[in-house]
Amino acid sequence: MFRKSIFAAVAAAALLGAPLAPQGAKAAILDFSFTSTSPVDGGSFNITNGVAVTNSSNVVTSLSGDVTGFGTDSGLTGTIDALIAPGNPAFQASWNWDGVMTATPNYFTPNSLSSGILFQFDGSNVGNLYLVSGGSQIYLSVNTDGSLFNPGDPGTLQVAAVPEPQTWAMMILGFIGVGFMAYRRKSGSFRLA
Repeated sequence: MFRKSIFAAVAAAALLGAPLAPQGAKAAILDFSFTSTSPVDGGSFNITNGVAVTNSSNVVTSLSGDVTGFGTDSGLTGTIDALIAPGNPAFQASWNWDGVMTATPNYFTPNSLSSGILFQFDGSNVGNLYLVSGGSQIYLSVNTDGSLFNPGDPGTLQVAAVPEPQTWAMMILGFIGVGFMAYRRKSGSFRLA
């Protein structure tokens, strides 16, 4: 009798949990921030409250965040207004980017001359967050007055993936199962031996 109820519980959990099981690569939500570690030309920029949404190929499809200027750039503060898609002819001649971002270090496409993301902030300013080909240093270049600092401000990029709803559902089911086991053990009707 006891074995049948254990088997029934495991079978029910498997049937209920099957739709929640991890599947192939999907879209991801990435929280990120960039902190400049060595200002160029007396000014630097940081990005806070960054959120990037990627598709199954890790291409960023949506971007938001706050850009803050420091030092000689202290007057340039704004919100990321738009993500600039790779291949945009208005920017292709001056900027190289592929729009790919991941939650794993180095965060961008390694060994590529066109890695990183390009965005517009504060109405007309353009920012490029990228990894230099063959390196591990992340840079932020900002075009505020028609000039482009290259390689830009080196800095530290922090990226964290936001858990998907399936992950939360599996965790909650696990807590319910542990609670049920503790309840059954407390009532004395559950014995393993």
